[in-house]
Amino acid sequence: EAHDAEVLCLEYSASPRLLASASRDRLIHVFMCDKGYQIMQTLDDHSSSITAVRFLNPGTGLQMVSCGADKTILFRQLRTGPDGGYQFVRLQNVSGRSTL
Repeated sequence: EAHDAEVLCLEYSASPRLLASASRDRLIHVFMCDKGYQIMQTLDDHSSSITAVRFLNPGTGLQMVSCGADKTILFRQLRTGPDGGYQFVRLQNVSGRSTL
């Protein structure tokens, strides 16, 4: 069991094969599909429910964008560590006055 509240969004990446789940518990869990859906990383950057998560590949590598009821959009870049493992690192955040 990964989340303590309802899952509000799922997103799949084909390359690398990752699954992200976002929830009312403010967490994003990233699972490695090729390793039996083992949790690769848990992200705890939002202060409220996460309403959407998406993977993007703008030509500079895989990115993740998430938005939440805290009116914040977070951009993250997938990085490869020295051990060959993956990790998302925060690039930028945007806060607004309107709900997304």
